[in-house]
Amino acid sequence: MPFLHPLLFWLGVGGISIPVLIHILNRRRSRIVDWAAMRFLIDALRKNRRRLRIEELILLVLRCLIILLLGFGLARFSGCGAVDALGVGNGGRAAVFIVDDSYSMGQSRGDSTALGMARADLATALEPMTARDQVGILLTSHPEAPVAFFPFGTLSDPATLTERLDAIQPSDRRTRLVDAMQTAAEWFEGIESGDRRLYLMSDIRRVDVTAAADVEALRDAYSRLSELGVKVVVMDYGKDARRNLTLERIELVDRFAAAGKSASIRIAVRNHGGETVRDTEIQIRATFTRNGETKTVKLPVLAMPTIAPGEVWQTTFDYTPEEAGSTVIAAELPADELPGDNAARLALDVREAIRVLIIDGKPATRLPEDAASYFLRIALDPTGRGEHGFDVDVMTQAELATVDFRPYHVVFLLNVSSFPLQPARTGDESDADVDEYPSLTDLEQFVRDGGGVAIYTGDRVDTGFYNGRMYANGRGLSPLPIHAAEGDPDDRGTFIRMDPESISPAVAMGFFDGEAAALTQLIRFFAFTPADDEALAAVPGDAEVPIIEVRFNDPEKHPAVVSRSLGRGRCVMIYSTASLAWNDWALDAVDSVQGLYVLFVADLAESLARGQRDDDTRPVGATIHYDLSGALRDAVVTLRPPAVGADLVTLAPQRDGGQLAVAYSRADEAGIYHLQFDLPGGSQRSVLFVRNVDPVEGDLAAATEVDLDTALGDTEYVYVDRSEPDRGDIARAGERKEYWMWAIGALLAFLAMEGYLGRKFGHWS
Repeated sequence: MPFLHPLLFWLGVGGISIPVLIHILNRRRSRIVDWAAMRFLIDALRKNRRRLRIEELILLVLRCLIILLLGFGLARFSGCGAVDALGVGNGGRAAVFIVDDSYSMGQSRGDSTALGMARADLATALEPMTARDQVGILLTSHPEAPVAFFPFGTLSDPATLTERLDAIQPSDRRTRLVDAMQTAAEWFEGIESGDRRLYLMSDIRRVDVTAAADVEALRDAYSRLSELGVKVVVMDYGKDARRNLTLERIELVDRFAAAGKSASIRIAVRNHGGETVRDTEIQIRATFTRNGETKTVKLPVLAMPTIAPGEVWQTTFDYTPEEAGSTVIAAELPADELPGDNAARLALDVREAIRVLIIDGKPATRLPEDAASYFLRIALDPTGRGEHGFDVDVMTQAELATVDFRPYHVVFLLNVSSFPLQPARTGDESDADVDEYPSLTDLEQFVRDGGGVAIYTGDRVDTGFYNGRMYANGRGLSPLPIHAAEGDPDDRGTFIRMDPESISPAVAMGFFDGEAAALTQLIRFFAFTPADDEALAAVPGDAEVPIIEVRFNDPEKHPAVVSRSLGRGRCVMIYSTASLAWNDWALDAVDSVQGLYVLFVADLAESLARGQRDDDTRPVGATIHYDLSGALRDAVVTLRPPAVGADLVTLAPQRDGGQLAVAYSRADEAGIYHLQFDLPGGSQRSVLFVRNVDPVEGDLAAATEVDLDTALGDTEYVYVDRSEPDRGDIARAGERKEYWMWAIGALLAFLAMEGYLGRKFGHWS
């Protein structure tokens, strides 16, 4: 009904009988007395009877209307379609409904969810809307794409709108309240006049309104709305969870996974509920693609002991992939109040072997062992078939001009004098962008993208180039300036060693950590390249400071091994040769696969090798991006989203800088995305990507009104508690147009008219 208090309206309707009864009773109360003078009066009354009846009826109608209007006013008449169309009352209204559809709104509430309650309230609030109103509906998962906007005030297809509202389900994306409020403010700026209201329908979690990064932006958005004269109504569906475990993290502990080698995987579970959870089983599954087929196998169940509210439990388990290729490890908790945070996945790019590129600055002239790369190649791949976990390619310094570093995991530079001076690659801005050493720039980018570089010195190293472009004032691959070589490689009676007391393992020297430090005394260095460690004090503040992992025991204690981070990758510089030219370290490389040199360089290569691709496992919403190698450039690329029955999406290769790649920006669902390459010869290749929900959404701790007041910096908004179905005032939240003040105004006007006419007609004085 169009009344907020219908009972009072019906009492008003019943009250109309009061003046009617009074009128009837007054007519029956008179008694006829016949006397002589009355004959003249009766004759006069007969002449005026019709006029008197009309006057009585006018007064009776006015008195009935006064009673009816009193009922309208007390019942708070809120209008109907016909009245709204007249243009009275508040007039047209502009209203935006922001519906939080993040997965935290999937919290169960009896037979429904928090979002289900919000959806029902939205339908109720839309019922009194008319064609004169301007309506907008935004979802916090995609505030840039409104569910519905009616900027011209026309609800032309209510049935379609109802279908859209019914289709709103908890998304896998995190809430974007600030963006939604900013979008609403932009829309309100186009509304010139009228009543403006913003309805924020959310669970208003504490993490949403107290996160330092969002508070200022939230306050600015609210202030902008206030300046536009928008009344904000907050409908709060938040409720603390009783039982809610969140699978907060699943990650690879090792840098990468390789076929036939055990990989360590860590998972973490947080208890976001209010009660202690005991004896919970975590299901683990592995999904992989082999020969175009996708298979899923169960792994041993993990048993989680007691976990108290607020606590985090974590453990690691080992997984040994049998073959190389894409593999997804999934962990799943039992169902609870919030199902959206009970699963997490990890995508692994399982390698057949670590791809190693050796740049040999001093190739063999007579014997193979004369090459700078001979002993290192033998140590990593003695058979040349990648049987020991390393697939090694060797190129000469002359080939640096054409090499592509991207397919490799780690690069070794052995006695490389300098990089080739090539035709300049000039940027668009100024001469400052001229790059005379593009191959070195490519190698630096390789490291920044996660690759690793190990640099061995030797007699061909150009100190001027290393201290210039390679050092790059503390930002280059060479971590420290160097000087001319010291020592006599032909005098095997004079040598130095590493100082075991100076070992500070970071990347390379982890092999010699602890008791193994004594093994350094088995290595003799007959010549070395002195590095200037005084330059550490001059490293720019925006560059990573190199770490001296071990020093020589010469009188000046020169650095022997130095490492540094560069972007996501790492660089290690060893100030001697990888061959027997300046030391006797590589003596056991040919004789034993378990020798000191072999174990050290294998450990070094694994430590430096490019880690797991960052893009494989990301939060929901992150774009899927994959660079196409030469073998894949002619492939037909399709992607299958995780939703059951989802259609294949064909991806067209695009240029990303100089690299051909495919990208998919609509990864809005949690799960496995299957990227498939159909090659011209009929073969297939698959890569699996994973998108996980943001574990922050699993924190259901409800914000208080004080938290909300602090976040918004204001208390003028309307707050409605909708944490339970029977709490809160839906009518007040809906803020329907009310016309009761017009009814009271009409009542006073009719009351004055009744008094005036009563005196004029002489019916009362």
